[in-house]
Amino acid sequence: SEVRHVFTKHGGNMSGSTAWQFESKGMIAFDEVSEEIEELAIELGAEDIESDGESTTIYTAHSDLYTVADGFEAKGFTPAITQLTKLPQTETALDEKDADKIVRMVDAFDDLDDVQNVYTTANLDNYTG
Repeated sequence: SEVRHVFTKHGGNMSGSTAWQFESKGMIAFDEVSEEIEELAIELGAEDIESDGESTTIYTAHSDLYTVADGFEAKGFTPAITQLTKLPQTETALDEKDADKIVRMVDAFDDLDDVQNVYTTANLDNYTG
């Protein structure tokens, strides 16, 4: 009932499953950027590597997550995060007003004790809030 309330309060609705819009992936994140991490990720079978200049995020097939993570541990690299995640198959561009609405809704979901993770197809890369 709390989840339904958040949807209603923020102008959303619960009209059915949206799981088909997401792909399950393994995610391993490091609080550093190094060529050695990226090379090892490729050796271990990573599907994708992202770096923002301060951190490195590695994506794997969901079934390979712990094999790849164990490979990093064996080479002396300790990830900051190792978890299964959901990535949108297609992202949705939003104007500032709609992006603000989505951010407020996601924050409200995060405040609920029974909610563990929130995934969205919204592209918030350019959101200035």
